[in-house]
Amino acid sequence: MSVKIGYWNKVSHHLYKRHSVALDVQLTGFIGWQKFGEILATAKNDRNRKLVLTTFKVGGRINEVLSSKHENFRLMTSPEDGKEYLLCEALPLSKRWRALGKTVENGKTRYITEKVAAYRTFALPLADSVEPYSEEFRDFVLGEHSGLLFPTPYKALKGKSLTTTRAYQIMRYEIGVPLKLELYNHLLRAWRASQLKRERKFKADDLMAFFMWRDYKTALIYAKEGVWGLAAKGLSSPKPS
Repeated sequence: MSVKIGYWNKVSHHLYKRHSVALDVQLTGFIGWQKFGEILATAKNDRNRKLVLTTFKVGGRINEVLSSKHENFRLMTSPEDGKEYLLCEALPLSKRWRALGKTVENGKTRYITEKVAAYRTFALPLADSVEPYSEEFRDFVLGEHSGLLFPTPYKALKGKSLTTTRAYQIMRYEIGVPLKLELYNHLLRAWRASQLKRERKFKADDLMAFFMWRDYKTALIYAKEGVWGLAAKGLSSPKPS
């Protein structure tokens, strides 16, 4: 985790902690299934456990996961190998914008944009010897429920999902703190990319297709093996320049 001076209080140099995926994944890479199992076991209820598992398996931003519904998942036979897969279909994608124009104010160029609806679709094996918890994830998303995967428990807000703030609280304080682990939503996305590279042998192009990234540099950042991933291969991390 990087530490930076808070922009709101430069005079007193107030410090705040800002998570950096690039730094955190460089250190750990994928945390490993044993430690991941400890994280799931620490969740105080089934909903929190499924939130961690789903965020990891889907590899989405937390707002994308919270916007997903049971109807986004179904079984489908692949025309390639004839096997049945879990199809994750039309999952919401955030941070998609279309440029409409630009203006120049005080020498600075500002772009005029509008939000664009975007989605990603991918398939996961049903029974998976490489990835534990695949059957648990399948049973959850294909369960008897309909609608949002993680609806709010408050009746007055029926039809709404958990908030991103609540999801962060669950990850950070209810699970991360007891394990003395700096756990946050986006780190699960980084772990997923690192795990796919390490265990599924995904290349940068494969990661870009799976996560629908548009920047090759993004794939390289998320695909880090980490110090311990390199150590498992008998390699040392590169020396700082």
